[in-house]
Amino acid sequence: MAFAGYLKQSTAVDILLGPCIDDGDGKSAEIGLTLDVELSKNGQPLADSESAPPTHDAAGDVDGYYNCILGTTDTNTLGILTVVAHAAGFLPVRLDYQIVTANWFDTMCSTENLDVNVKEVSDDSTAADNLELACDNYSATRGLTGTAVPDVAADGVGGLPISDAGGLDLDTKLANTNEITAARMGVLTDWINGGRLDLILDIIAVDTTTDIPALIATAQTDLDTITGTAGVLIATDAQDLSATLDVNAKTITNGAIAAGTIANAAIDNATFAADVGSTAYATNIIALAARKAIDDYDSPTKTEMDIAHALLATEAKQDIMDANVDQIETAVITNATGMDIAADIIAVKAETVSIQSDTDDIQSRIPAALSSGNMKTDVLAISTSTDAADKLESSAKTIILGTAQTGTLSTTEMTTNLTITVNDQFNGRIIIFKEDTTTAALRRQATDITDSVTTNGKLTFTALTTAPVNGDTFCIV
Repeated sequence: MAFAGYLKQSTAVDILLGPCIDDGDGKSAEIGLTLDVELSKNGQPLADSESAPPTHDAAGDVDGYYNCILGTTDTNTLGILTVVAHAAGFLPVRLDYQIVTANWFDTMCSTENLDVNVKEVSDDSTAADNLELACDNYSATRGLTGTAVPDVAADGVGGLPISDAGGLDLDTKLANTNEITAARMGVLTDWINGGRLDLILDIIAVDTTTDIPALIATAQTDLDTITGTAGVLIATDAQDLSATLDVNAKTITNGAIAAGTIANAAIDNATFAADVGSTAYATNIIALAARKAIDDYDSPTKTEMDIAHALLATEAKQDIMDANVDQIETAVITNATGMDIAADIIAVKAETVSIQSDTDDIQSRIPAALSSGNMKTDVLAISTSTDAADKLESSAKTIILGTAQTGTLSTTEMTTNLTITVNDQFNGRIIIFKEDTTTAALRRQATDITDSVTTNGKLTFTALTTAPVNGDTFCIV
């Protein structure tokens, strides 16, 4: 069986079958065979080919190969085409072909371009549809923008405006037109000659037989007469009339001049004296102002004065009480001669010296450095017996700590993290699970070891009540 290549769909093709080898010796090429050719399309049952029986290819120097022509029906199904040739006396020959579309075949084997149909863009079929619509609407002037853009060259009649200098700002151009709206255009239209307002004025002029422009000119002449052409006659006349006005006959409204309307220090004594022509008048007025200030002063009442005196007396009494308290404190604490506290201090200092001596003695017995904040202790004797301490040390060194590990974990066997030097090393010893081991049922439980092997530090023991799990901790004694 071998993959023989690609074939174009529904196209007749000449293929070469072989080698056809004698089924007796398994090596001799067969040249005079009448081959039966059968086909299978995509794994379907074999069926006879429509082609004529293959003929032996005698053109070359190699025997055992036959030319077979497959017809258009033979190659009409896309997919795998299996060709099987067989006959009596030789080993069957099988070849597999891939039937492909004509476009794919011609693209790969000729100069054709491969047809590509984009169904999705980035997994989005709608995007592909939109791209197709844009391409359908393409034109030389619109490009891919669609029908919304005028189908006219830019800057042409009916086309989009462009800026030859660049930077075209249509918003600024719109603002510069001063936003001439339809309403404003209507008002302008009404005022032009022949507009609605112009026609109304014409009707008024006809009905009243009034020459409106002439009336306007007359009104302007009369205004010039009143004001003068420079607009100054009324002002000049007002100045001339001022000499004839009797201002003495006029009066000032009551309250028109008040303190709030005169700036601070706007009128001083010298200025007022100069204005009235007499220093005495000015002085009298200032004196009256001072008298007014005195009259407005609100002096305290007798009751208010009595309260102030009482407060002053209370403060004096408080000073006396403070002095008496100071005297009492001195007498109680130091007695009359002031000696009790001094004697006590001397006694305390003597006790402090004794305490310091004891502290120094204790300090000399403490190691200079602590281990993680703890004091290291070396037990040299137990109940004054150094031999007992040595025996405790020797027995403690024989205790082995271990941990159960994943492997064999049952009520009678356990793989551990122990390094066992030789098999049976720990036989006969006792295993005790620690009080904080993972499996609560095994805490402080003990059993005897019946076997120990080097592989995976496995221990065998008398059955436990519960199988250990990975991480259970124990000691061997």
